[in-house]
Amino acid sequence: MGGKGSKYEAPTGMSKRKMSFTSASMAFGAWPEKVDMCEPTINATLYFDECPSTDGLVPLCQVVSSYERCAGIPEGTPGKADWRIKFVDFDPKDMIRTIKVKDDEEVHKAIEGLLHDSTRNRNLPWWEIVRIEAPKGKAKSAIVIRIDHVIGDGISLVNLMEQILTDKDGEKLDEIIPASMSKKFNRKLSFGQKFCQFFKIIYNFFVVLSLPVGKFDTKTAFRANIGKKMVYTWKRKLIRFETLPLDYVKSLKKEGAVSLNDVMFTCLGGAIRRYNLANDCAVTLKKKKISCRALMPIAFPRPNVDKNDKAAILRNKWVFISSDFGVGHDDVIERLRYINKQMNGIKNSPLAGVQLAVQESIPPKLPLNAGRQTVFDTFCRHSVIFSNVPGPEKIVKFGGQEVTGVQMYFNNMLPQVGILSYRGSVFMNMNMDTEAIPGGEMMPVYFAREMVELSEKLGRFVVEERENFKQAHRCLKRVKATKSPYQYDPGTTPWTLTCASHYHAFLRTHRPALRCVTFLVFSGIRDAGYTAMSFYSAPSMIGPYAYAFQVHQRPIKTKALHVFFMTNLPYLIYLPLIAAPVDVVAHTLQFFWGENMFFFEGGLLFIPYMALHWFTLFLAYFAIYVRFVPVLWKPYFSFLEATLILNDSVYSRTLNTRRTPALRILHFLVFLSLVSFSVYASRGGSAAAALAAGARWTGYVLGGFLATSTATLGLGRLLVGMECGKVV
Repeated sequence: MGGKGSKYEAPTGMSKRKMSFTSASMAFGAWPEKVDMCEPTINATLYFDECPSTDGLVPLCQVVSSYERCAGIPEGTPGKADWRIKFVDFDPKDMIRTIKVKDDEEVHKAIEGLLHDSTRNRNLPWWEIVRIEAPKGKAKSAIVIRIDHVIGDGISLVNLMEQILTDKDGEKLDEIIPASMSKKFNRKLSFGQKFCQFFKIIYNFFVVLSLPVGKFDTKTAFRANIGKKMVYTWKRKLIRFETLPLDYVKSLKKEGAVSLNDVMFTCLGGAIRRYNLANDCAVTLKKKKISCRALMPIAFPRPNVDKNDKAAILRNKWVFISSDFGVGHDDVIERLRYINKQMNGIKNSPLAGVQLAVQESIPPKLPLNAGRQTVFDTFCRHSVIFSNVPGPEKIVKFGGQEVTGVQMYFNNMLPQVGILSYRGSVFMNMNMDTEAIPGGEMMPVYFAREMVELSEKLGRFVVEERENFKQAHRCLKRVKATKSPYQYDPGTTPWTLTCASHYHAFLRTHRPALRCVTFLVFSGIRDAGYTAMSFYSAPSMIGPYAYAFQVHQRPIKTKALHVFFMTNLPYLIYLPLIAAPVDVVAHTLQFFWGENMFFFEGGLLFIPYMALHWFTLFLAYFAIYVRFVPVLWKPYFSFLEATLILNDSVYSRTLNTRRTPALRILHFLVFLSLVSFSVYASRGGSAAAALAAGARWTGYVLGGFLATSTATLGLGRLLVGMECGKVV
């Protein structure tokens, strides 16, 4: 191996040192087969202005392959702790491959494409280095160091990176892991403390045993598809957060008298809370009682004597600790104090040591399937994996090129958060299935908003004049443009300000299921009274207004159509000529197919819902006159809001309710029969004639169903084409 000039010789045979059961379980599979879990591959990603050459990486591969676990393939018996490394002969160049891309977007897509690539399907060690080369000056190139978790945990890999990274002058790198991390595991205790620890150990032993059988996290919008029936979906998106200056986060840590990890954990908990609120989840009902927990991997630092032992330094000596996000706390400072108290309790307890002792002693004695089920049962009761690993404080080089940024990506059953510090910045990402967590792409925005709120509450709000906070200010300032899909411009006149005040008060008080209709009504009356030749007075609201229409008119996509005509037609011409006809077509389609393409999804209450809907719009048009009579404003808004509440109540019992097809059709037939019977009875006709008429009208409607639905579906496809840019 290595060829001429290789610095290290290839070992042969089998390794003398056996793997721990933790490492072995990841080799033979720690999950039940029904879960269909992917391989546990760590993707340490380095970003560059210019990609290191293949020739520059070969010597680094030689260094890596000198480590025992990087020089061969694990072999052993599934379910047993007899796994060792079988050394293989290979050329270091075989461990390097290149992907060429054109821009930053393709770089990111290439990394996402690597996530599920196996490192085990070759007769090579379970690691590789992937060059993602982009044109210099046009995009950031990347190096993805892909290492199977069997080889080692995060701390092990940091120790390995110390051997292949250099400082900016090309010299050997200092230790990356702070000495303080090792000291906290080596504290000396007095006799009294040891006596107390004995009882704490007993208590924490039962805490550890309860993890796979304890309570599940509260079912929220964020956790809607997480639970005991979950499987791995093989659909993962890497969502990168804005890079934050480390000094900025440290200032919050100092002001709050907490740890840096507490700050990040608090803001992520707040981001999850904001996600739930944005998705109309009644997260506030339980308040502090809500449970939303993370599993945090805690690795045990290596003794200094092991750091030069290439057979011992790479290992998996870590445990998962459960910690609550405090999502039920609506005040960010209250949540910070709650989390700090919780984290201090974990740090001052023997919980991690007890977890390690249990992990190394009980699972090896369990049947294979029972051990796998225990892992799954622990994960499915939690909501997130939260990992925070320290990185180099100074500029480093890899393969002769300066590293400009870093990320740590890892696929997991739960959404995985990876935080890595480097060069005075904090890099963060979230790896999740955005189909299982719709709108998960907004998590960086919610996180930034939480960071802003924490800054304000701690009296350290980011200002442009602070040089070391400029970068954070720029990225957090962008939040104002992306707070919500429903951005409401309050305007400056008494009428528009009153509309805005009632709109936000209504949202706080009632939390409507039909948020889109609420926004449309208050947006519409905001511009009431303008002449027919006036355009919409708040251009910034055109996009949200059109988006609200699209949500309301689903499954047809109408946003592009509304944006086009609102931009090119006066508002009071657009309303009757475009908005109203499109709404009629959309609701005709919904009458037959609902919002989710289920036949007669709305059931019996759809027509009353439509009647209320059109009455609400009729009431909104009165704003044209009401706006000129301030004395009517209060009763008008009270009546309008009462109508919206009733409309929202009927809607919540109509669409998206998962009735069976038979029940939905029965609802529809009963409604038509009742209407027909009422009409004929009021005219003095007989009951038999009324029922016959009801049956006849039912036949007419069902007979005309095919033609009507075909027409509306056809128009729906046309509007979808407009949304995609094929027409507009």
